[in-house]
Amino acid sequence: MTRTWTVSGRRMMWGQVSGCRGRPRGRWKPLLAAPLVGILFASNGCSSSGSGDADVEDAAAASSVDADVAVEVPVTTEDGRMLQPAGHVGIWFETEPRDPLDRLVWKSQEFVGQPLELEPLGDKARTQESADLPNTCAPEVFERLETLGIMRGQRPDVGPGYVLCAVSGKLSDSTARGIGFLMGAVASADVFLWEDGRLSLDDSGIRVLARGGFANEVGCIAFESSSSGSFELYSYSRKMDPSIGCEESVKGRQLLLNSIGGSYV
Repeated sequence: MTRTWTVSGRRMMWGQVSGCRGRPRGRWKPLLAAPLVGILFASNGCSSSGSGDADVEDAAAASSVDADVAVEVPVTTEDGRMLQPAGHVGIWFETEPRDPLDRLVWKSQEFVGQPLELEPLGDKARTQESADLPNTCAPEVFERLETLGIMRGQRPDVGPGYVLCAVSGKLSDSTARGIGFLMGAVASADVFLWEDGRLSLDDSGIRVLARGGFANEVGCIAFESSSSGSFELYSYSRKMDPSIGCEESVKGRQLLLNSIGGSYV
């Protein structure tokens, strides 16, 4: 019988992967692969560096929602506000924000409460530890992202314990063309920590690796555990600079999470 992951309600990256030698203790070390790096820098312009003039007051803290509650379809009020439904975790915008990245997150909220059934990697996995990971780079995920103005990069990279894909804003969409992320699923956030990495919480209560470990090479990485604890969603921005904050990575993670239904098990 085919196993599937039910995607239904919790929290969202950009890049590529290439090998790196000398990783201590036999742990795999994800790196930026040449094919995806080219895509990351192919887009014109820069992605939003923060909320700026966005309607930040509309953003809801992740800790205010019970992540174990099945996510519901959002309700739109008579005055046009989209209310954060029970079970949804992370950033939420009730009204359309002005910042381009915030706006993409807001648009992705239309998929919340509509879970996708993601097949596990299975035979596509390079190792047994990857076989049960949900294929977050499946075509049905990109079909939804494309309706938001996001296009898929080169084919996904599947390694020992992870799946990774790149997305970027369509050049034809003036509000999205400068936005891009690496995102996917990983067996455990520990593989990014190495000896000096420490997870922390950002202002929204979302777990991030802001410094140390792999963050020293690609900047802040945002995570969200599956409710079963068997894997993590992750995301980081195309701005591969450790000095840049976590806001873009966190919003990229939210974009992925919303697009697969708002949560997952």
